[in-house]
Amino acid sequence: MSIFNIFKKKQEEKPQNEKVIEKNIDNLKGLISLALKDEDKIKMTNFVENLLNTDNDIEDETDILNSQEIIDFIYDEEIYLFGFFDWREESIEFHDYIKSALKKNFQLELKNENICDLDELGSIDLVYKIYGEELEKMGITLCCIDTLSDSYTIMLIKNSEYEQFKKYADNFLEFTGKHYTEEW
Repeated sequence: MSIFNIFKKKQEEKPQNEKVIEKNIDNLKGLISLALKDEDKIKMTNFVENLLNTDNDIEDETDILNSQEIIDFIYDEEIYLFGFFDWREESIEFHDYIKSALKKNFQLELKNENICDLDELGSIDLVYKIYGEELEKMGITLCCIDTLSDSYTIMLIKNSEYEQFKKYADNFLEFTGKHYTEEW
Protein backbone atom coordinates (compact mmCIF):
# COMPACT_ATOMS: atom_id res chain seq x y z
CA MET A 1 0.00 0.00 0.00
CA SER A 2 1.41 3.38 -0.93
CA ILE A 3 1.98 6.16 1.55
CA PHE A 4 -0.85 8.12 -0.03
CA ASN A 5 -3.29 5.22 0.47
CA ILE A 6 -2.22 4.82 4.11
CA PHE A 7 -2.76 8.56 4.71
CA LYS A 8 -6.11 8.42 2.92
CA LYS A 9 -7.22 5.44 5.03
CA LYS A 10 -6.26 7.25 8.26
CA GLN A 11 -8.24 10.32 7.19
CA GLU A 12 -11.28 8.15 6.43
CA GLU A 13 -11.09 6.54 9.90
CA LYS A 14 -10.78 9.83 11.77
CA PRO A 15 -14.30 11.18 11.21
CA GLN A 16 -15.82 7.95 12.56
CA ASN A 17 -13.59 8.16 15.64
CA GLU A 18 -14.57 11.81 16.14
CA LYS A 19 -18.25 10.86 15.91
CA VAL A 20 -17.77 8.27 18.65
CA ILE A 21 -15.89 10.77 20.80
CA GLU A 22 -18.69 13.32 20.29
CA LYS A 23 -21.27 10.68 21.24
CA ASN A 24 -19.30 9.87 24.37
CA ILE A 25 -19.07 13.54 25.27
CA ASP A 26 -22.87 13.71 24.94
CA ASN A 27 -23.13 10.68 27.25
CA LEU A 28 -20.76 12.34 29.70
CA LYS A 29 -22.87 15.50 29.64
CA GLY A 30 -25.90 13.32 30.41
CA LEU A 31 -24.11 11.87 33.45
CA ILE A 32 -23.14 15.37 34.52
CA SER A 33 -26.80 16.41 34.39
CA LEU A 34 -27.71 13.57 36.78
CA ALA A 35 -24.94 13.88 39.34
CA LEU A 36 -24.13 17.55 39.86
CA LYS A 37 -25.87 20.60 41.23
CA ASP A 38 -26.36 23.60 38.95
CA GLU A 39 -23.11 25.54 39.47
CA ASP A 40 -20.86 22.49 39.06
CA LYS A 41 -23.05 21.18 36.24
CA ILE A 42 -22.44 24.37 34.24
CA LYS A 43 -18.68 24.41 34.93
CA MET A 44 -18.26 20.75 34.03
CA THR A 45 -20.45 20.90 30.92
CA ASN A 46 -18.57 23.93 29.58
CA PHE A 47 -15.24 22.23 30.23
CA VAL A 48 -16.30 19.02 28.45
CA GLU A 49 -17.72 20.92 25.46
CA ASN A 50 -14.41 22.76 25.09
CA LEU A 51 -12.50 19.47 24.95
CA LEU A 52 -13.63 18.94 21.38
CA ASN A 53 -12.24 22.31 20.33
CA THR A 54 -8.78 21.98 21.87
CA ASP A 55 -5.79 19.70 21.77
CA ASN A 56 -6.49 17.14 24.44
CA ASP A 57 -5.43 13.71 25.55
CA ILE A 58 -8.58 12.03 24.23
CA GLU A 59 -7.26 9.97 21.36
CA ASP A 60 -9.99 7.39 21.14
CA GLU A 61 -13.44 6.68 22.43
CA THR A 62 -12.30 4.84 25.57
CA ASP A 63 -10.24 7.78 26.87
CA ILE A 64 -13.16 10.03 27.81
CA LEU A 65 -13.57 8.91 31.44
CA ASN A 66 -9.85 8.38 31.96
CA SER A 67 -8.77 11.68 30.44
CA GLN A 68 -6.18 13.28 32.67
CA GLU A 69 -7.56 16.68 31.69
CA ILE A 70 -11.02 15.71 32.99
CA ILE A 71 -9.62 14.14 36.15
CA ASP A 72 -7.44 17.22 36.85
CA PHE A 73 -10.39 19.56 36.28
CA ILE A 74 -12.60 17.56 38.64
CA TYR A 75 -9.96 17.63 41.38
CA ASP A 76 -8.91 21.26 40.84
CA GLU A 77 -12.50 22.52 40.91
CA GLU A 78 -13.57 20.15 43.72
CA ILE A 79 -16.33 18.68 41.61
CA TYR A 80 -17.70 15.35 42.78
CA LEU A 81 -18.80 13.86 39.48
CA PHE A 82 -16.81 10.64 39.71
CA GLY A 83 -14.80 8.99 42.40
CA PHE A 84 -11.83 7.03 41.06
CA PHE A 85 -10.56 4.26 43.32
CA ASP A 86 -8.20 1.38 42.92
CA TRP A 87 -9.66 -1.77 44.47
CA ARG A 88 -6.73 -1.91 46.92
CA GLU A 89 -7.09 1.70 48.02
CA GLU A 90 -7.92 2.30 51.65
CA SER A 91 -11.63 2.50 52.21
CA ILE A 92 -11.36 5.69 54.30
CA GLU A 93 -10.75 7.55 51.00
CA PHE A 94 -13.98 6.04 49.70
CA HIS A 95 -15.83 7.15 52.82
CA ASP A 96 -14.50 10.69 52.52
CA TYR A 97 -15.51 10.88 48.85
CA ILE A 98 -19.06 9.64 49.58
CA LYS A 99 -19.42 12.09 52.45
CA SER A 100 -18.20 15.07 50.35
CA ALA A 101 -20.24 14.15 47.25
CA LEU A 102 -23.42 13.75 49.31
CA LYS A 103 -22.97 17.13 50.94
CA LYS A 104 -21.98 19.09 47.82
CA ASN A 105 -24.28 17.48 45.23
CA PHE A 106 -27.35 16.60 47.30
CA GLN A 107 -27.06 18.65 50.51
CA LEU A 108 -27.24 15.41 52.49
CA GLU A 109 -25.13 14.01 55.28
CA LEU A 110 -24.45 10.43 56.21
CA LYS A 111 -26.79 9.53 59.03
CA ASN A 112 -24.51 6.75 60.13
CA GLU A 113 -20.86 7.82 60.29
CA ASN A 114 -19.92 4.26 61.23
CA ILE A 115 -21.48 2.37 58.34
CA CYS A 116 -18.89 -0.36 58.66
CA ASP A 117 -15.50 -0.92 60.23
CA LEU A 118 -13.27 0.51 57.52
CA ASP A 119 -10.10 -0.64 59.27
CA GLU A 120 -11.35 -4.21 59.41
CA LEU A 121 -12.66 -4.37 55.84
CA GLY A 122 -9.82 -2.35 54.38
CA SER A 123 -10.44 -2.30 50.64
CA ILE A 124 -13.12 -0.57 48.62
CA ASP A 125 -14.50 -3.68 47.00
CA LEU A 126 -15.61 -4.90 50.44
CA VAL A 127 -17.33 -1.68 51.54
CA TYR A 128 -18.96 -0.80 48.21
CA LYS A 129 -22.17 -2.78 48.75
CA ILE A 130 -22.47 -1.81 52.39
CA TYR A 131 -22.37 1.87 51.47
CA GLY A 132 -24.76 1.26 48.58
CA GLU A 133 -27.37 -0.14 50.95
CA GLU A 134 -26.99 2.80 53.34
CA LEU A 135 -27.20 5.40 50.57
CA GLU A 136 -30.27 3.76 49.03
CA LYS A 137 -32.16 4.48 52.26
CA MET A 138 -31.31 8.16 51.75
CA GLY A 139 -32.70 8.22 48.20
CA ILE A 140 -29.25 8.01 46.57
CA THR A 141 -27.94 5.22 44.39
CA LEU A 142 -24.27 4.29 44.41
CA CYS A 143 -23.38 3.47 40.82
CA CYS A 144 -20.26 2.34 39.09
CA ILE A 145 -19.08 2.62 35.53
CA ASP A 146 -17.23 -0.58 34.74
CA THR A 147 -14.27 0.61 32.67
CA LEU A 148 -12.86 -2.92 32.32
CA SER A 149 -10.10 -2.26 34.84
CA ASP A 150 -9.44 -3.11 38.45
CA SER A 151 -10.48 0.39 39.48
CA TYR A 152 -13.82 1.69 40.61
CA THR A 153 -15.32 4.72 38.87
CA ILE A 154 -18.27 5.55 41.08
CA MET A 155 -21.10 8.07 40.91
CA LEU A 156 -23.90 9.10 43.21
CA ILE A 157 -27.31 9.83 41.69
CA LYS A 158 -30.89 9.98 42.91
CA ASN A 159 -32.61 6.59 43.08
CA SER A 160 -35.23 7.75 40.60
CA GLU A 161 -32.56 8.54 37.99
CA TYR A 162 -30.84 5.15 37.89
CA GLU A 163 -32.38 4.16 34.54
CA GLN A 164 -31.09 7.40 32.98
CA PHE A 165 -27.64 6.72 34.45
CA LYS A 166 -27.69 3.19 33.03
CA LYS A 167 -28.66 4.49 29.59
CA TYR A 168 -25.80 7.00 29.46
CA ALA A 169 -23.18 4.70 30.99
CA ASP A 170 -24.06 1.74 28.76
CA ASN A 171 -23.91 3.99 25.71
CA PHE A 172 -20.13 4.39 26.10
CA LEU A 173 -18.24 1.97 23.90
CA GLU A 174 -17.00 -0.96 26.04
CA PHE A 175 -18.27 0.46 29.37
CA THR A 176 -21.18 -0.69 31.48
CA GLY A 177 -23.12 1.15 34.14
CA LYS A 178 -23.73 -0.93 37.23
CA HIS A 179 -25.88 -0.69 40.32
CA TYR A 180 -24.13 -1.32 43.63
CA THR A 181 -25.95 -4.66 43.91
CA GLU A 182 -24.42 -6.01 40.68
CA GLU A 183 -21.26 -8.09 40.53
CA TRP A 184 -18.20 -6.70 38.82
